[in-house]
Parts: sequence; structure tokens; C-alpha cells
Amino acid sequence: MRYVSITKTHLALLSAVAVGQTPDELAESLGWSEATVTEQLVEVCGRLGADDLAEAVYAVMALGLIDSDDSGAGLRSRAAAL
Repeated sequence: MRYVSITKTHLALLSAVAVGQTPDELAESLGWSEATVTEQLVEVCGRLGADDLAEAVYAVMALGLIDSDDSGAGLRSRAAAL
């Protein structure tokens, strides 16, 4: 079994991506640079062994860290809590 460690920030970013937020939208809403958001997303993809964001979102959904049945409201509020 492979263990993966991701931060709450990484999970919140992936939650936001899961509901359709783009890295530039995340950067604007968080007051971060787009480069910082991209760096964090690349890092979490690497930790998960994902080739892209879709695969990373799928991985956290498969692990039960994001509820795929969520309407999006809960995911958005978790992302806003960054």
C-alpha cells in the first residue's frame, strides 16, 4: 500500500478545481500569484502521482477526500476557507 501526504491547502485547491475553478481564478480569490497556485497544484499532482489535475482530482475522490456527489457548494466553501 502506498501512503500519500497532502496538506489541507492542497486538498482545498483540488476541491476548487473539482468544481471548475481555474488556477487564475484561485489566485485572484486567494490573493496569491498565479505562479504560487500553479506551483502548489504541480506539487500535489506529484505527491499523488497524477499526470494532470483531472487525474489528481480523481485520485482524491477515489480516496474519499472529496465527495463526488457534492453539489459543489461544500467544495466551494472548503476552498474559500484557505
